[in-house]
Amino acid sequence: EKEKQWRPCHECADSAGPLGLAQSRIRLGLNEPSARFSLNFCLLFLTERGDMKAVAKAGRKWFLPLIYKLERLKARSMKTFKRPILNVSCSAVATVAILVTVSLGVVMLGVCLAYPAALSSFDGNLFRVEEIVIEEISNSSKLYPTTSVIISGVGRNIAKYLRRLLPNIFKVCHNFSHFLVIFFENGSSDGSSRLLQAFVEKHENTVLLTGDFVASDRREVRLAQARNTVLKYIRSLNESYDYWINLDMDDVLSFAPIDPGMFRSALGRRDSWDVVCANTWPAWYYDRLALRTRIGPFKSEGCNEGEACHENRPVDLSGWLGKDLQGSRGIPSNHEKWIPVDSCFGGLAMYRMSSLTGAKNTSHCYYDGAADCEHVAFHECLRRDGGARLFIDPSMVPFELAEEEVPHSIAWCQRQ
Repeated sequence: EKEKQWRPCHECADSAGPLGLAQSRIRLGLNEPSARFSLNFCLLFLTERGDMKAVAKAGRKWFLPLIYKLERLKARSMKTFKRPILNVSCSAVATVAILVTVSLGVVMLGVCLAYPAALSSFDGNLFRVEEIVIEEISNSSKLYPTTSVIISGVGRNIAKYLRRLLPNIFKVCHNFSHFLVIFFENGSSDGSSRLLQAFVEKHENTVLLTGDFVASDRREVRLAQARNTVLKYIRSLNESYDYWINLDMDDVLSFAPIDPGMFRSALGRRDSWDVVCANTWPAWYYDRLALRTRIGPFKSEGCNEGEACHENRPVDLSGWLGKDLQGSRGIPSNHEKWIPVDSCFGGLAMYRMSSLTGAKNTSHCYYDGAADCEHVAFHECLRRDGGARLFIDPSMVPFELAEEEVPHSIAWCQRQ
């Protein structure tokens, strides 16, 4: 009965770790003050550990009921003991216990109020934004010192990728003359919004957009709405930029430190394209849902209608990209020819800003989530109304990976 009565303390100790749990079990079956001290121990343990969320939850869930129990203990003591001296003593002890408990609660509240930054940038067992190191690059060391860029990404529940993704994004940014980074986040339940907000507040030339698209039942619809929010923001800017890099904010670009030199080939022949997409060698070509060619199928090969299958299964790319890639599981990074396509993405695509504006009659072109991939309709509009030229650049590889490190590859699945 006593264990059942003090189950909340047991749970608190459980969240505090083995030490707190052991301490709680020792005192749980004894008397009420011992159980109270055990609860206090749990809360102090959490406070010292710096887990403000757990402290706030414990105070809200367990401290107020504890005060109520002590009041009942006080009333029960007053009725049980007949001699005045004992009556006064028991009352005094209970009153002091209440004051001590309330005081500790006030101290906890003060700790929470004293660390708003921690609450905004710390999410459970994730990380603090302050831990992310962004390396500055001198002007003389920039790879593209005469070119400006906007980099944007949309995401939901991406907190576990941000530790590596954010340094990768800024490693690219700092190699351009000037830049703007735009994040879009909505509906995350893992702390992504707080981490991104804290990051934006700390770093210049960054913007965080949001929207209410969680209710959409299809992922493609939500992605289209999010990307369109970013695109509208870009088109509303007064400052001009040369290029827009649109990227995924999930695992695709967070495996390893990115190679900012991946844009050398594209920017070396900048007059011959309007959209150029990344390659994912040594993996088979990633993101075939966004891929459209004049000879290739319009959906992931090997998937029947309504069948749940991953888009990144190996196929013979000659059916998509031509006979010179027959038998290849991917596009080798040293492949000599750029590959003309009707649509592509590959986790990252670079757009000439002039191809997105009214200069080419494409200001009405937006993403559409009605099809199996939101990129396809957008690229079709750019081609149809603006004459956009789209390519896959085989050398635009973010980083070289061993096959077992490429998500959803056969070797990767076997390792999992």
